[in-house]
Amino acid sequence: MARSDSRSRTLSRSESPELPDKEGGCSDSASAGVSRRELAWVALLYLLASFLATYPLGFWIGREFPVGGDSWQNVWNLWWTRTAVLGAKYDLLSCPVIFHPGGLSLALHSNSYFNTFLSIPFQGLLSIETLHSLSLWIYFPASAIAAYGLARRWVRSPLAAFLAGWIFAFSPYRMERYAVEQIDLVSTAFIPLFVLFLLKYLSKPKVSAALSASFFLLLQMLSSWYSGAFCMLFFLFAVLYYWLGDALPRGARRFWLGLGAIVVIPIVVMLPLIVPMLKDLSSPLYSRHVDQLQVSKATSSDLLAFVTPGVLIPSFLQQTTGWHGPLPRSVLDALSARILEGRGSNVLEATSYVGWVNLAIILVFWAGWKRRSLSGPRSGLQKRAARFWTVAAVVFGVLALGPILQIAGWQTRVPLPYALINAIPGFSVLRAPVRLSLLVMLAVGMVVALALDCWWRAGRKRLVLALAVLIAVDLAVVPLHRLYEGQPVPAVYAEIAEDNVPGVVLEVPSGYEFPSYWYNVRAMYYQTRHHRPLLVGYISRTPIDPYGLLEDYPIIRALSFESLTGESPPDQIDMERARADLATLGVRYVIVHPGDLTYEAGGDEAVAARVRGMLEAMFGPAVFDDGETLAFRSDPEAEQK
Repeated sequence: MARSDSRSRTLSRSESPELPDKEGGCSDSASAGVSRRELAWVALLYLLASFLATYPLGFWIGREFPVGGDSWQNVWNLWWTRTAVLGAKYDLLSCPVIFHPGGLSLALHSNSYFNTFLSIPFQGLLSIETLHSLSLWIYFPASAIAAYGLARRWVRSPLAAFLAGWIFAFSPYRMERYAVEQIDLVSTAFIPLFVLFLLKYLSKPKVSAALSASFFLLLQMLSSWYSGAFCMLFFLFAVLYYWLGDALPRGARRFWLGLGAIVVIPIVVMLPLIVPMLKDLSSPLYSRHVDQLQVSKATSSDLLAFVTPGVLIPSFLQQTTGWHGPLPRSVLDALSARILEGRGSNVLEATSYVGWVNLAIILVFWAGWKRRSLSGPRSGLQKRAARFWTVAAVVFGVLALGPILQIAGWQTRVPLPYALINAIPGFSVLRAPVRLSLLVMLAVGMVVALALDCWWRAGRKRLVLALAVLIAVDLAVVPLHRLYEGQPVPAVYAEIAEDNVPGVVLEVPSGYEFPSYWYNVRAMYYQTRHHRPLLVGYISRTPIDPYGLLEDYPIIRALSFESLTGESPPDQIDMERARADLATLGVRYVIVHPGDLTYEAGGDEAVAARVRGMLEAMFGPAVFDDGETLAFRSDPEAEQK
């Protein structure tokens, strides 16, 4: 046994991308020499870089309204978490204020619990919109600093490590997620820290490293289910990589207990959230209308998207010169159109640009590895680290391609490994393989940093400085603008909040099918002002009309998005029954947005006029009318009497 353990340790030292050796005299941990002063300067530079990279949006914090869609939902998450935590009558995972009268489980809902809980003490000081904007923006410097710390594990040059943080934090994928304010996909600061301590444990098993890795995995899971699951995938990849390299102590029981604890501890802590998730996943209510594999095909990266900048938001070079990379502008435009084609509402899942400069650096670095004149001085440690991160970039890049290969919008029949990931229990809810671009860019940043570090120490400092500028320019998406324009909250909701008579709000338009989600989630945002229950809502996995209101209440069907847009036939309305039905549902206010009705009707104002006439026949004149919003009020208790 002693010989076996000794052999395992020897193999671990020779194969691990972490451990030192005598080649080149590279130290075990480059980060061991990082001073607090260096970290302070790095943090300051990343703060300034974050303002630069997000210009002009970084200067608008506190002066913007949410831009719609997931942005409204994430602001609602802040409000709901505080309401549920501080209110004795609510359960965080069972929400009665949407999909009234039954409410709905939020177990499968994308709520960044780390951010929403952290916001609770500040919600009395700042608006939830400001807190939401701050939470989004702060993850740029935070993610960059974390990736810098990870890179310094192998890289001596602070500039090279700085660029690793830049590539990860300011990648086009994250910039676009910031533009649409998806905080669960921007909250990535704990990923590099988890990876750092995981690799530390795999190279030198210490309890402190295992506990640190477990802690940061827990924080990442609380920040985002998606990136928490991606950390789990990285865990599997790293362990398999080390195992295949015969670099794990196979007979060391304490090592394997510690390794298991890294993932078991967060899972145990998260059981109050995980158990309801598994319960809902097994419910036909949530799974019967979603083909997860089919969804993943529409949310996978196109192979050519890795080399196509500005697919959704034009890059800095495209905005300033009309040119980006070696391909002509006409070719880039055609590629972007092809990549976006057929994605429908999933166009936000189309970006995965890695960077031409990054790819060129990696290719030259590996092509010249055996020629020190090209690669520069390097140690066995750096070579193993470069190999590890290059394999990681390739593996997660292939997984980001989804279950089948897509090339320029053409779905081939070539199956890919992601189909296996989709089959793992629980992982199917990820649905969007392209989001693995987060891990791709982390790995790419590490390889580029290792290459630049070698060249810097070889005396090619001017080359490295020039490449640093090119990397920043290649990835830049400046000026950065929102994909949608935020709108202020209509004044009527402040008046509704002052009404002491309880009751439900019915928004028109709103509905029970996916095409109406924009209006449903907007209604949830407005709910943060009036605090009243809604008949509809939108969560990450919304069942179709869970309580059959469209079938049981003709007035709900008549006022639904589905009926008003002609997707379902309207019923003949009996006014007496309509008033009684709305009273039964506890409806106090019906809010109408005529401009939205006209827009959905293709410019036909007759739909808005018909709705107004119907409601005036039931309730009399509108109690609020500013030309853009109408409010009709009823007394549910009086109607029931």
